[in-house]
Amino acid sequence: DTIALPDTMVARMAIPLAVLAAMLALASAVSTPARPAGECINNDLFSGANSGAFPSQFQIISASGATTAPTYTKVTIAQEFEVSYYSTYKVVYNKRANETYVLVPCGLTAPAADNLPAGAKVFEVPLVSASVSDTSVVAFMNSLGVLTRVRNVTEYSVNSCMQSLGLYGCKRLDTSFSGLGADQLAATDSFWGFSKSAKNPKAIAVTAVADPGVLNRAEWIKFVATFYNKEDVANEMFAATSQNYNNIKAAVAAAAKADVTQRPLVAWLYYQPPNPDWGIYGREQIAIQFAAYMSEYALAAGGRMLDLAQLNATVVDGKNVTLEGKNIVFYNMETAGATLAAVLKDVDVAIDLTRYPNKRNADLTLQDFLTTFRLKAADVQNVNFLRGGALLRVDVGANPDGYTDWYEGAVAQPDLVLRDLASVITPAAVPANTAPRFVRNLLTQKPLVFEAQQCPLTNCQAEVKPICPLIFKNCAGRVVYATAAQRCAPDCTATQPGTNNGTGNLGTNAATSAVVAPAVVAAALLMAFLAMLLL
Repeated sequence: DTIALPDTMVARMAIPLAVLAAMLALASAVSTPARPAGECINNDLFSGANSGAFPSQFQIISASGATTAPTYTKVTIAQEFEVSYYSTYKVVYNKRANETYVLVPCGLTAPAADNLPAGAKVFEVPLVSASVSDTSVVAFMNSLGVLTRVRNVTEYSVNSCMQSLGLYGCKRLDTSFSGLGADQLAATDSFWGFSKSAKNPKAIAVTAVADPGVLNRAEWIKFVATFYNKEDVANEMFAATSQNYNNIKAAVAAAAKADVTQRPLVAWLYYQPPNPDWGIYGREQIAIQFAAYMSEYALAAGGRMLDLAQLNATVVDGKNVTLEGKNIVFYNMETAGATLAAVLKDVDVAIDLTRYPNKRNADLTLQDFLTTFRLKAADVQNVNFLRGGALLRVDVGANPDGYTDWYEGAVAQPDLVLRDLASVITPAAVPANTAPRFVRNLLTQKPLVFEAQQCPLTNCQAEVKPICPLIFKNCAGRVVYATAAQRCAPDCTATQPGTNNGTGNLGTNAATSAVVAPAVVAAALLMAFLAMLLL
């Protein structure tokens, strides 16, 4: 594989001058960007539907495959969210955040408040203008093809077009942490972040990185997809990711040593510099981490983890070294180096998760690692992973400020992370000379830096194309659901009157979206032109 840019937004049509002027007018008015024409369900059409607005093949795939009305769908692997489909709306529940979102397709009427769960937030979908503070959401949106619907974004994103949007060209940073301005509140229809925000009716909590297990985290693409009516795309992408992950895992199992106790010993390491602004949580520390997903990666790649229980019994003293959750944390920097060297002596592969704010990732050296973790030159010969040169970092892709793709693209692509790790831990399971995508060897491989200048877009707001509604008329004038073959409404101008180019009669469970009819496009352009003349 070659390392691809994290962007898939290419080959966009240039924005006509009149459209650009209209966009600037919208921005100055501080209002949510207009929804693209042609993506709402015509309520008159829907009145004839007998199977609801969400045909089964365009819902999240359920474990049982059963569909009833209302349909209650549990996701396949992820543990922390659920989706229920009703006739005219869907309900998404984030278990960790204990928050409920009611999603109503545009064009249909929202259910009465007294019919909804207490405290539920209601959104018209597909969303049009998002503010994103969580980097994992950026990766999921990129995979779903909806990044053009992001208006404000976190400064930590690695995606080059999101960097251009947030920092360098457009200055549209998400400010959820420091306080939302009136313009940002008015111009967006949703705020995507990790934390729950009960007071903000537009806030959506995405806790993908807290869901245990690497495939659990990746399956949150389905959660994001529900807000864009892209469940079928999410189903496909997750199935492919899951299959590839399991194929690599099987190859590792076949190539790894049968005796698990003889497999390479793996440790995940992290250093946090002192940060007074964080209070007691900002103390300088070194940690050996044992998060569930880290253990899963190590085992799936053919390795084994340090024994957390043994370290707790032999190293933790409650003062200089503590057990915090599933982390062994060293607070005394004067004694940390010697203790760490002893603990890591037999570790064969170490993965450094640290961000070094005062040095570019490409310039990092072994000495930087030794200094940061209070290790000595003599330890290079005494510690297995140092002597063997198996010191890894998760910074193959990063932005110019050193923030990496680990909490962005890697969350959505665990199969490629596993491939990277297996290439070091069980190299016989991976084709030789496979280029890393997320994890590299500090001593032998260089990272890539993704920059705003690499974004192919030249305007702050790219063209937002309509996401077709689920119900439309075919060329025979019949109200139908879409199918995989007929994803959007057909262009009936290319056929003889009465020809049936659409398929999937109502009640046969097929779904999707509609293109704008030519007459509607012409009318919309005329209205825009007249409006400009009146300005």
